[in-house]
Amino acid sequence: MKLIRIPIENLVDIIRNQETGMSFRFLRGRFIKEDRTKIKWYVLISSGFMFPLENSRIGAFGENYLSVNDIYENQIDEGYKFSDTIKQPYSEYESSLYEVKEFIEFTQPNEHIIFNRMALSNSSLNKKSSSLPPNYLPKVGASPLLGTIKLKHDQIFYRYCWSSLDPNYDSIDGLSKNTYLTTRNDIDFVNSGYGIVGRYAMPIPAPAIHQFEYVIPKDSIIRVGTVAPMFGQAGGGVEVQLDNVPKGVIAEQLASTKLPEY
Repeated sequence: MKLIRIPIENLVDIIRNQETGMSFRFLRGRFIKEDRTKIKWYVLISSGFMFPLENSRIGAFGENYLSVNDIYENQIDEGYKFSDTIKQPYSEYESSLYEVKEFIEFTQPNEHIIFNRMALSNSSLNKKSSSLPPNYLPKVGASPLLGTIKLKHDQIFYRYCWSSLDPNYDSIDGLSKNTYLTTRNDIDFVNSGYGIVGRYAMPIPAPAIHQFEYVIPKDSIIRVGTVAPMFGQAGGGVEVQLDNVPKGVIAEQLASTKLPEY
């Protein structure tokens, strides 16, 4: 089964909305010119790949694309380099392993994107029967981001992605508001892509090997909490959400590093 990837312009447009967690979003919507009446839930990751939560046919011809359920049932074709594919940079040439489809979000307020892990645990996804693996979706009442802090000085934070470029950052506007990061102290506990997926409970179990270092300016407001277990991962890391940056300054990217997969 092929993967679905959205165009880079489509990804940038969606990124204006809040993340669900570090480098991923749970979105509800459909693909333009296809699925005209079928609104579904998808997971979107930083490299622009989208995964329907459950097995379902998409488009006029009813094609099957790799779903979250397929991944956890180990239905990836033998020899298929899944983790390599989802890390591929955007190219003018479409890969034989994925198809590019433009996505449109469902427009009903508060029903198109899940804004944080606690909202995910309380969403309609947890209220319907599902063929997803046990403990994939979080239990009701996932840990909220209880700590709110105003930074007393410029401070370094880190972020992990599947992609070699962080789509939440551009050099003019800086790091997007509501982006998720972690602290300098917490990165001492992770030194590989698979370890990152486990500690920060990411929804696709492929190594997130790209580390980005950011300086968050003085007087910025951040929210802090602990990553709750979900998606079959242990969690336990420190999760920081960038709530607000003072006018006239940006959260700037200082460096990027590629980590080993394991």
